[in-house]
Amino acid sequence: MKEKTTKNEETMLQTEFKLAFILSAIIVVLMVVASVGGLFINGIYHDNLLVTSGWYCNDLVTLLLAVPLLILSLVLSKRDSQRPQLVWFGLLGGVWLWKRQPWGYVLTVIWNVKGAVYMTALSAATVGLFQAGVSEDIMQIALWGPIGVGCLISFILLLSNMESSEHKVQ
Repeated sequence: MKEKTTKNEETMLQTEFKLAFILSAIIVVLMVVASVGGLFINGIYHDNLLVTSGWYCNDLVTLLLAVPLLILSLVLSKRDSQRPQLVWFGLLGGVWLWKRQPWGYVLTVIWNVKGAVYMTALSAATVGLFQAGVSEDIMQIALWGPIGVGCLISFILLLSNMESSEHKVQ
């Protein structure tokens, strides 16, 4: 049987995550603006057809999946439901990291490792396509490289600032 939350717990939930809710709402607005711009402003992307198609699809998925999922999880989280809060935190794992919760570290490590590896793959693909003559534009590396290096630096900083849970033998 599900326990009802007390008034104090309800107030704590509302104030504890107030800043996170506000930041999440701002992120939703920025996601919509960026995606709508990418989908409907001709020439906004100055990449080759391969990369432009990828950006267009990314904007479409952001607008049709990520934004509604984030909005729904925020609305349902306000109703004191833990399942939507987990979805919200999964979309904004930084909240858990900010609160130094274990899952925040888990999600952030996953994102940063995936980001570094994926940016390396995109860089390699860009070079390969350029060398094969499929693409005449190698400048995407100027985007993929810094993002990948940023993910790698974030990953290293995160791991170096974590407290060790290893037990020392006495």
